[in-house]
Amino acid sequence: MKKLFWIFFVFCLFFTVNIWAFEVTSPFPTIENKNVGKSVPNFKLKIISGEEINLESVRAGQKTIMFFWATWCPHCRETLKELETKRGEFEQKDIKLVLVNVGEKREFVKKFLEKNKIHLDTFLDEESSLVETYDLQGVPAFFLVNSQGIVNLFIYNNLPKDYTLVLDYEYPPLY
Repeated sequence: MKKLFWIFFVFCLFFTVNIWAFEVTSPFPTIENKNVGKSVPNFKLKIISGEEINLESVRAGQKTIMFFWATWCPHCRETLKELETKRGEFEQKDIKLVLVNVGEKREFVKKFLEKNKIHLDTFLDEESSLVETYDLQGVPAFFLVNSQGIVNLFIYNNLPKDYTLVLDYEYPPLY
């Protein structure tokens, strides 16, 4: 009877581990987020200029770094300056940089960007409508999206040094 119990236990353990392994959706160490391994959710918001556009038209099938931020966040302010200095590097590598300010009014964000000499266009999520869609618990937050439109990585705080490796990963076709 003991032997039967242990055989059953090992079988269940093996089965559980294999099911868990199939649920892992990203080949990179990532924070748990419902969007990883899935198509990036599209949205339509105003940008700093006042024009209303959607994410898909901005991405245009390119690899994309999405950065969610707020002016009150000290780490966001530092990261914005870093992203501004890397803007040319991203363009050279055909990587689209998409910034989303969360929960702040247009005029306030516009003045902040001008004062800090940040020349990156920014989506304005004044009502924080994307917080639930993107499963955000805070800022700063990065989503790295491959050219297929699949979220490969979600991470708080810093853009990973190997971001190009993450962006280049493409999922095999599902049969």
